[in-house]
Amino acid sequence: MAAFFDTLHRKIAAIEPKKFLYYVGIILGITIALIGGLIFQYYRSIHAITKRIGRINQYRQQAQDILERAQEVITQRQQVDSLLAEDLNFKIGGYFKDVLNKLQLSQKEKMETTQTIEREDNYLEQVLNAKFVDLNMKELTTLLAEIEGNPRIYTRELEIKRGEKTPGTIDVTLVIATLLPIAKA
Repeated sequence: MAAFFDTLHRKIAAIEPKKFLYYVGIILGITIALIGGLIFQYYRSIHAITKRIGRINQYRQQAQDILERAQEVITQRQQVDSLLAEDLNFKIGGYFKDVLNKLQLSQKEKMETTQTIEREDNYLEQVLNAKFVDLNMKELTTLLAEIEGNPRIYTRELEIKRGEKTPGTIDVTLVIATLLPIAKA
C-alpha cells in the first residue's frame, strides 16, 4: 500500500503547479457538485416525506371523523328505536287531529293527506300533508311548537303564503312526518 502512495506522490510532484491547481479545481468542483447533489436530494426527499405525512394525517383525520359520525348514527338509531318501541301503534293522522282539536284549528284545515313511504334504512316514513287557510302567525307558531314538542314528529316542509280571502291572515301548507319500524315477518 505504501508503494501505491509513493507512486501517487511522485506523479503529483511531477505535475506542473498550474496543471496541479487545475486538477485540484476540477476535483474540488466535482466534490462540491456531488455534495450539493446529495444535499439537494436529501431535502427533496424530506419535503416529499413531509407532504406524504401531511396527506396521511389528513386521511387519518377523515377516517376518524367518519368513525365518529358512524358512532353518532348508531347512537341516534338506538334512540329512534327506543322512541319507536314506546308506542308501536302510533298514527300520525290521529295525533295531528288531536293537536288540531286541542288548539281549536280543525275548522281552518282545508285538506289533509297521509302517505307511507318505505325507506332504505328499515323504517317506514309516514308523511302527513295539511293545508290551512286564514291562520294568523300566533296560531301557526302555537301549532308548530306543539308539533315540535313531540320527539316522534318532525317537520319536513312549511310553506306560508299571504291569505287570499281575509287580509292579515296566511295560508299554510305543512308537511310533517314520523318514522315507524318495519314489521318483521
